[in-house]
Amino acid sequence: MDFSLADIQALMRDFENSSLREFKLDTNDTHLYLNKNEAQTTPVYQATTVDTPVTVDETLTITAPLVGTLYLASKPGVANFKQVGDPVSIGETVAIIESMKLMTEVHSEVAGTIVAINAENEAVVGYDDVLFTVQPN
Repeated sequence: MDFSLADIQALMRDFENSSLREFKLDTNDTHLYLNKNEAQTTPVYQATTVDTPVTVDETLTITAPLVGTLYLASKPGVANFKQVGDPVSIGETVAIIESMKLMTEVHSEVAGTIVAINAENEAVVGYDDVLFTVQPN
């Protein structure tokens, strides 16, 4: 399927006027990605010499597998899947992300103890955003 410049401009206008935050179109010969999310800046670190031992952060993360609305519980009014201090195992459901009216369970790919919940319930999350920080066992 071939797209003309006018077709692409029309898609861009429709996307800009929609409530969508991201749009991706892939065909055999066309790849289009539109994004209205705020750009994230990467902090710049300055190298310095340190006389004290450096500790290495050995925490792991559970990230968002897709863009959508994050739900930390299975439905309103019930307890969250996980709280800080809870153990988590590989494959365990830790959250749900709603995208395009589809609910997708977020499964842990790591085992350990939840040490931080990095996103709020009903927040819009992006692909690969850190949702949980886990201290491995």
